Amino acid sequence: MSGRFLVCNPQENESLLGFLRRLASLNAYPETSSFLARLNVRYGRPLLEELQSVSDQLGIPEKALSQLAPSARPETPPLDWQFERGHSDPICPACCEECRPHHVSWRHALVSACHVHGVRLQDCCPVCFERRTPRNGSLETCSCGHGLSKFPQENVELHEVTVARLIAGDASGGIKGVPGALGSELPVNVGRFVQFLASGFQKNRTGKEGKTATPKTVAETVTLLKPVAPLLENWPQGFKDHVEERLAAGDQKLNSAPARLGNWYQRLMSFKEPAYRPYKDCVADVIAQNFDGTYSGTLSASQPRQWLTAKEAASEIGVSSQRLVEAVSSGQVFGKMSNSGLGHRHTIVSASEVEEIKTNRSLFRDGRFVRDRLGVSRGQFELLKGSGVIREVLKQERPPLVDGGFDVSAIDASVEFIRNSAHERDGDTITFKNLSLRRTTDRAALARLFKSIFAGEIRAVVAEVGLLLAEFRFLEADIKWELRSGRHSLDWTAQDVAEITGWKHQCVTQWCKLGLLEARSVPHGRGVGFLISPASLAKFQGEYVPVATLAKSSASSSRKLLAEFADRGIGTYGAESDGMTSRGHLVRLSELRLWSRDRDCLELGALKNADSERLLLTSSA
Repeated sequence: MSGRFLVCNPQENESLLGFLRRLASLNAYPETSSFLARLNVRYGRPLLEELQSVSDQLGIPEKALSQLAPSARPETPPLDWQFERGHSDPICPACCEECRPHHVSWRHALVSACHVHGVRLQDCCPVCFERRTPRNGSLETCSCGHGLSKFPQENVELHEVTVARLIAGDASGGIKGVPGALGSELPVNVGRFVQFLASGFQKNRTGKEGKTATPKTVAETVTLLKPVAPLLENWPQGFKDHVEERLAAGDQKLNSAPARLGNWYQRLMSFKEPAYRPYKDCVADVIAQNFDGTYSGTLSASQPRQWLTAKEAASEIGVSSQRLVEAVSSGQVFGKMSNSGLGHRHTIVSASEVEEIKTNRSLFRDGRFVRDRLGVSRGQFELLKGSGVIREVLKQERPPLVDGGFDVSAIDASVEFIRNSAHERDGDTITFKNLSLRRTTDRAALARLFKSIFAGEIRAVVAEVGLLLAEFRFLEADIKWELRSGRHSLDWTAQDVAEITGWKHQCVTQWCKLGLLEARSVPHGRGVGFLISPASLAKFQGEYVPVATLAKSSASSSRKLLAEFADRGIGTYGAESDGMTSRGHLVRLSELRLWSRDRDCLELGALKNADSERLLLTSSA
């Protein structure tokens, strides 16, 4: 408390006028103007000139008041004297309702919204319709006595909040609508930059861009900022569109990009702070993509030219120039064609079109690429195509200049679906690459199996990230059930018989080829497969026994038994040569009697019964 007045300290981000209104209220003055008259000052330039006198009368350090006062060389954006409001004193009803201090940004002529609440600042009383100015009203009420907290709370546009946050210096969480550099650094002259953007839409009577008048009221501020909305709500495209319009509207006879953009370009270049660099980069990119003159200015573009010659474009795409020119001529590819005076035909292609073609060519690949991506064999890949789970796109349905017929992104999505559907369970497993005609000769059943897997009806148990589709593992029980569910006969494949008996698959196939094991031949890939009925297998086991089985049951070796059989004149059947060795030897059960009399290790009846029991058990299973 001074000798004459009750005093308090300024609050953070409080405006000078708001602080004086608070002092007036503290000292029971119904009108702030009466309090200022007591101090023998008037708000505005006179007050700033007499700040030392006010400091002495109030007993408050002059430095504390100077930090609140607008200046020609401000330290923060809202204190720029050029934008100090002299004709109105708007407030935020929501802030007044919460008893917040009058924010310094409210005094800036380009601020029309509260940066905290996102509502419109109010400078006109809804009761008496009198405009609120620095010379009337008090801290909490209008001159008519209506409370400021009862003023209407109106929603505002996004760009108004963006401007308010820029000028208020509120970069918490970033500022939408502007590049990150500007939203984080907040230069002191950001208000002047906003005015520069707005002035680009203002015309004087001669049609030229003139000096933009500083708005006096909130309504005038809203009007001034409205055309700037696309530039502040859609960064960077909104700003690029604006530059393109200005470049197109300039004198097309001028061969210099800065000249076509005129004074607007020079004013932009006057903002030297690094925070404005993204705007200059946008201008450079627009010039690089749209300007067809000789001098593009001193700005460096971060993007390539918009138009490429057919030779350059063809080289980037990876096709011949002739093929590209034909595509442009037929309208498949967007480009421009013109003839020179000498009759030479020039073709240029849009850079964006080139990038799109390159992207499409990377997404559509040939069968070999897809096979390697999935890790499957050529035969299994053909089965996948035949089942319809992988489809080759017709040439007429592909994007232009695309050679590959398979949409890799669609195939990758299918594999990811199988991977994400995986569910770990216990049991014997089988890899996807083994789901082929070696497992079943029933192509229809295999096609149904692939469709069930790709539809998520049969789920993988192992499909870790990094594994190719070929290495995904599935429960063997699920696979067998699906393959048998659509079978019309109970016949077994050679693979089935091998699993049931423990014999080698190649040996079973060899015996079928020789007619020793009665079987029905069916197409199998490019060759022939065999289907064996349970009765045929039983008949075969009643007549023959593999030498390998005899060796295992007698704790001997096949080589030793074959030598003994040769010594006693017992012949073998069904053998297949494999290099220097052979496999698949069979011996008739009727001929074993000659040999078994001298061999105590073999119980022929037990062997025959063991094989029969195994057959019965597997058949019932």
